[in-house]
Amino acid sequence: MEDLLTKNREVKVDPLLTVEAVADILSVHRNTVYQMVQRGNLQAYQIPERSIRISQSSLMNFIAVREYKPGALQEPEMEA
Repeated sequence: MEDLLTKNREVKVDPLLTVEAVADILSVHRNTVYQMVQRGNLQAYQIPERSIRISQSSLMNFIAVREYKPGALQEPEMEA
């Protein structure tokens, strides 16, 4: 039987990262990563034993969308 995943095509697998790895990359607590997943900000996959993994492309998209653009943040106006 031929391997159905590789028959007549090349399969590219997106690396999956642990919650701890994502937390390290973003310099946040792992609970913050779980909250991001719960809010739908990061795409995650559940694997056996109640663990989740975040795709590398989802993390890169999360970072790209939140890229700081000069002038995007406005200083609060001071009251006279």
